[in-house]
Amino acid sequence: MLMVSPSATSPKLTDEDTSGLLWRTAPSDERQGEAIADDMKAPGQGRTAPVSSVAVIYNDDAYGHGLQVSFATAFELAEEGTVKTFAYSDEKSSYIELDRAIANAGRADVEEVLFISAQNQEIRHFMDAIEDAEDYVDKNIFLTDMAATREVLSLVPESVRGRVRGSRPAPLDPSDDGTLYPAFLSSYEAQHGDYLVDETFTANAYDAAWLVAYGAAWAVLQRNSTLSAHNMADGLRQLSASNEQQIEVGPQGWERVLEEFAEGRAINITGASGDLDYDP
Repeated sequence: MLMVSPSATSPKLTDEDTSGLLWRTAPSDERQGEAIADDMKAPGQGRTAPVSSVAVIYNDDAYGHGLQVSFATAFELAEEGTVKTFAYSDEKSSYIELDRAIANAGRADVEEVLFISAQNQEIRHFMDAIEDAEDYVDKNIFLTDMAATREVLSLVPESVRGRVRGSRPAPLDPSDDGTLYPAFLSSYEAQHGDYLVDETFTANAYDAAWLVAYGAAWAVLQRNSTLSAHNMADGLRQLSASNEQQIEVGPQGWERVLEEFAEGRAINITGASGDLDYDP
């Protein structure tokens, strides 16, 4: 099965043997882990000095484990940083291990708590648990990109809000007419009534859907209309020809894509989320 993900950011996937059938339109969390470490190592957000000790509570899945490793590696390499980790792996709707991790991190002698989960319910449970917890009164809280949505941030208790910050992929400039991003935002708003500039991974999802279409087009035009996963993946290897003029992802570039693919030529695409450069 071919999978094109807009949000599969786990660094572990980079080295996984997927037979070329896993593609993504979002960068690896290697960069997010480094960015969080850089933020904590610089004064700011009310801090007069860098953070020197952090407790990391993380769901021990591909996303949580991979991001925790990336952050801890970068943080501990930067001068003298101490990281204490608290993993959990609860069954659905059971928070026994998560509650234990929250309690242990609260008792840890650290300045900041980094919470890593891709599940909104777990993020909400964490916020509810620390709202009136004495062990968290003097600790700042850092949330990762999966919490960067209006829905999740609205759940942050008032008593904690001033101590919470987080990371998210930096969107392109919505006023930059030299990119596809403003046109994507306007088109989506016209169709659905929502202006998505504050949402995470929506532009990546748009690009991912078009990548599937491009893979299918290559399979039809160059592989005798056999829509197999490997034939479609072969089509995705034709999207980063650096010596070719860029084609914008979407309906405006569709005819050009079909013309080039019909001749067996690779193309170079740019998406709503930015340039999509793949190593074939």
